[in-house]
Amino acid sequence: MECIEHLQNPLGLLFLLHNAIIFHSNQLDYFEFEVQYFRFCGKMAENENTQLFWLLDKPPYFSEVWIFKTYNAKGNGLYISRQPHPSGVTLRIIESGNWTIKMCGKELQGKRGDVFLTIPSEPVVFSQDNPSCAWEWFEIQFSGPASKRFVQEFGLSKTRPMHTPKSPAQALKVFKMLHKIMGRQDRSEIEIMSWCLRLAMACGRHEEDDVDAALTKGQRLVKRAATILETEASLGLNVNELSFRLGVDRSTLTRAFKTHAGCSPHDFLDSYRLMRVKELLTNTSLGIEGVGKASGFPDLRYFISWFHRKCGTSPGKWRNSGG
Repeated sequence: MECIEHLQNPLGLLFLLHNAIIFHSNQLDYFEFEVQYFRFCGKMAENENTQLFWLLDKPPYFSEVWIFKTYNAKGNGLYISRQPHPSGVTLRIIESGNWTIKMCGKELQGKRGDVFLTIPSEPVVFSQDNPSCAWEWFEIQFSGPASKRFVQEFGLSKTRPMHTPKSPAQALKVFKMLHKIMGRQDRSEIEIMSWCLRLAMACGRHEEDDVDAALTKGQRLVKRAATILETEASLGLNVNELSFRLGVDRSTLTRAFKTHAGCSPHDFLDSYRLMRVKELLTNTSLGIEGVGKASGFPDLRYFISWFHRKCGTSPGKWRNSGG
């Protein structure tokens, strides 16, 4: 812990003890405090922290990694967090601020959309050193025996604690969606795990660049289209909009799908939406209108009509029959 006399403004130092966590692992009790420091110059900054724990949520039988908590912090001015013993395998994504992360002998600079990792075995210090800057980050902490291996899917490890996703805006969007889902009382295991995988896809691994290099242009188009649909299902993109997002004309996208997916982009969109609708009907308590909106159907009557054409029954009856 840094001595108060070493700080430029010791009277402006505020100790904030949080994350007082008692949990059990391997029949041992761990009690750990994460100590954060807010430093102020001249006036008090306003800081907001939102933290949610799921101490009673047990990992599902089919998973060796699970979300233990989410945390969101934001404020203005100088901020520093010193964690000699981080409490878990944790991902943070930067929403705003200019950050310095010190971990594993590295000093890294982070900006909006960058993701960085902390793990229990490695001390970390991260700070926002601009006294006039608003800052915010979102955090997800994982538990389970596969936690450290799972974060490798994000392109992160002990030797590489931070990286920039291919689409920082999309990574932020999925991060926030997971926070929202974990705050609901009706969250389901399948929904949470599906969004964890979407988060890994949105953040990406740099190793994927080598894989993409071996793909043809058409294969890359199909892969990128599938990623957009997976992470932005609620937007209800049509073929023209999807083509625009990919930077190609409709005929180019159609040729790519027919060659590499064996169907038209329209059929692919329909199949994906039907799969997503059935997933939400089966594994969530969302109302029919909510399921439609989450799958890209803002108009309830059209959604019901579309589902009836595909399945021969209404979404409500399909759900009640057990699928």
